[in-house]
Amino acid sequence: MEDLEILKEIYLKRLKDPFSTSGVLLPMEVVHDGEVIRVRRVVADIKRRRESGGSWRKEAEALLKVLREVEEGMVERMKASVERDEVERLFKEALQVERAIQDVEALLEGEVLETIHTEDFEDIKRWIEYIKKLKG
Repeated sequence: MEDLEILKEIYLKRLKDPFSTSGVLLPMEVVHDGEVIRVRRVVADIKRRRESGGSWRKEAEALLKVLREVEEGMVERMKASVERDEVERLFKEALQVERAIQDVEALLEGEVLETIHTEDFEDIKRWIEYIKKLKG
């Protein structure tokens, strides 16, 4: 029994490590409140709409909330589990959900970074114009 608790602790720490999802695929789907969400398809749709300039932010934020709830539920079930096989299965599934969370967060953060870079660029242009005026 003690070995199982140690394994749970290791898995819980690995879930918090941002590099633990390297090479992990997004889950095909997750179930949230009895509803099946096709995660790969939804993330791909959000990425396409983001690139084409369509509205996507609200859906990304809603998906992020759902994914966090799903992962939290998996973690709680993993903590309560008394079977090694179930703990390992839940860890693998939670790792996939964590990967999806990271992808959606990256999309949302990318938008913020693009805005910052645009503002920086505009600021640089203003400084160049100011310097040109000073030089005469």
